[in-house]
Amino acid sequence: EIKPKEITVTYTWTPKVKPFDGTDSVILDATKGVTDYIKYDENDFKDQLVTTADKNSITPEAVTAAAFDNANVGTDKDITLNGGAAIGLTTTDAANAPIGNYVLTVIAPTGDITARVLTWDDFAFVGKVKRYDGTKTVYKDDNYSLTTDNGMAYTGAIASTDGLWAVESGITGALKTA
Repeated sequence: EIKPKEITVTYTWTPKVKPFDGTDSVILDATKGVTDYIKYDENDFKDQLVTTADKNSITPEAVTAAAFDNANVGTDKDITLNGGAAIGLTTTDAANAPIGNYVLTVIAPTGDITARVLTWDDFAFVGKVKRYDGTKTVYKDDNYSLTTDNGMAYTGAIASTDGLWAVESGITGALKTA
């Protein structure tokens, strides 16, 4: 009994890291497509094939979609290809390079989503007012806290009138989650 040869295609995602943007997309530039980001080593793949006809005719099926398992920050996050559908082989010469001679194992890529570095420009602090309460907190909501003890540098102005702090303009520095 002759069994199909097992071959492997390993996909990679370039750039390997993206800053958090709230989406599970692997595409960072809307003018590009999935194949600009998801690739495999064609030479490594062809080296696993047996005959010259196979090497010239057989390829993995196209990757038409790719997405992270979720949009959250993390390292070595799984990237699902083609919505999780199996990726098979295709041939341009079925008579001389039949795909039935091979069993394909697909290794999907992984990537990192890093925490987005936020700047003061990401928030509309201008005109926000907080009554002085004895703390170093300039602004706080359910998600973010801006304090004078987390590396904040003032390049603009913080106005205080009658114990109220108002962010006027030009503040830069580090953001601390609440």
